[in-house]
Amino acid sequence: MIDRYDQGHYFWELRACAYWQEFENSKILSTKVSIRPTFALETNGCYLGNTAYFLPAHTGGAYLLSLLNSCLFHTYAKKVFVEKQNGWYEVQPEGVEAFPVPTAPPAERTALERLVDRILKAKQANPAADVSALEREIDERVYRLYALTADEIKLVETTGK
Repeated sequence: MIDRYDQGHYFWELRACAYWQEFENSKILSTKVSIRPTFALETNGCYLGNTAYFLPAHTGGAYLLSLLNSCLFHTYAKKVFVEKQNGWYEVQPEGVEAFPVPTAPPAERTALERLVDRILKAKQANPAADVSALEREIDERVYRLYALTADEIKLVETTGK
């Protein structure tokens, strides 16, 4: 008989999970297969199934969410993640972790966080709310954070759509 260390401490564990407490904290969620970035901020301590990923979001969740749902990240995702049928792709944690996150000046970070909050409130009040102008403003701010040129922005916007 082999003494296994990976059986966990609870009846429901198939193996020990060193990060299970993170499920109870704020986190950014993503589906495993997506047609475009589908990141969402979750603050109620929900647990996930096996076809979703999460990133801990103890602080700065709204800022990171603005980057991950931007047109720039969508373009990045199309280049980095495994392509599936009909333009869908498989989100891979390694690709998300490799995405460079710029250190934004406090005022810019706050502006992006407020835009995300406005989008979330609008969608909570009316799921069909048109937030495209707010999303466009986020994209423009993200382009400036990454110091993209006009030609680079044009490439991102034609590739990411």
